[in-house]
Amino acid sequence: MKRILILLAITIGLVFISSWLLDMYKFAGGVKEDARKYGQLLGGTQPIVIYKSDLKGWKEQETWFEFHSVTRSSFHETENLKLEGSETYPLDFNSDFPKLHKMFVKWNQDSTLGCDIDSYSLVLEIDEAGNLYSYGGEIDTKVQLISKHDKTIQELMFCGTDCFPELAFWNSTSELVIVGLHFQENYYPAIWTFDFQNDTKRTEISTQVTKRLPSEYTTNIRLKEIEFK
Repeated sequence: MKRILILLAITIGLVFISSWLLDMYKFAGGVKEDARKYGQLLGGTQPIVIYKSDLKGWKEQETWFEFHSVTRSSFHETENLKLEGSETYPLDFNSDFPKLHKMFVKWNQDSTLGCDIDSYSLVLEIDEAGNLYSYGGEIDTKVQLISKHDKTIQELMFCGTDCFPELAFWNSTSELVIVGLHFQENYYPAIWTFDFQNDTKRTEISTQVTKRLPSEYTTNIRLKEIEFK
C-alpha cells in the first residue's frame, strides 16, 4: 500500500512538472511571437533583450494601430532632427511630481527615465472611494522626460491643436516612441521617435486619415479607469 501511494505521488508530481514545462514553453513562444509582431509593427530591428514587462506595451501599440485602422506601411518620415533647445527644469519625482499622475508615467526598462504626457493638461481628482475622475483640463499638451538620476524634467514636445500624443512606449532604455495624431485639415496618425543616445527626434506621419477624434483613444482605452465627467 505504501509503495502504491509513493508511485501515485510521483505520478502526480510528474504530471504537474510536465504541465508547468508546457506552460513555460507556450509563454516563451508567445513572447517570441509578440516580439516578432512588434518588430513588424514598428518597422524596427528585433529587440536583443525581450522584457516580460514590455508585453503590455506591445499590446498597447497593436491596439492603437487597430483603433485608428491604420497600417505601419502607410507611415513616411517627414522630419529627422537633432534634439536642441528643449527646456529642462529641476524636479524631484518623489516629492515634486503630482501624486495622482505618477501611475501614468511610462518608465524605461531600468526605470531611470520616464515619459509623462498627462500632468500638464489633465486635471485629476479622487473621490472618497479612491476612484479617479476628471472634468477635463488644458487644450495644450506636453510630452516630458523625467530623469530620476539628474532629478530633472525636460520638455520634448509642446502640442496645441496640431499634434495630440496618445500613448508612450519605450523601444529600449534610450529610445522613446510616442504615437498620436497630427492635424492638417484632417487627423493623421503619427509616430514620434526620440533617440536619447544620439539626441534625435524622428517624425513619421501616416497617409491614412483616421475617423477617430483626438480624445477618443485616451479616454476610452489608455485612461479608461478614469471617469471623465
